[in-house]
Amino acid sequence: MFYPEINEEDLSHKAKIKVIGVGGAGCNAVNHIMNNMCETGEYADVEFVGVNTDVQALQKCSASKKLQIGKKITRGLG
Repeated sequence: MFYPEINEEDLSHKAKIKVIGVGGAGCNAVNHIMNNMCETGEYADVEFVGVNTDVQALQKCSASKKLQIGKKITRGLG
């Protein structure tokens, strides 16, 4: 069996983790994950994104980045 060599440079790279919540349920999941991870202080390297058509729902989302989709069609009303 072949085992690739692992050098120090390979070990220094960190994974980029993004949690993307889509819609009301997705943003609720993001909030839940952030609340649970906040208690343990584990989410420093995790990027959270909330995506929704509803502006009010996005305002309640705790994600650091928020993206409103369907602005013209829904006029901000999910």
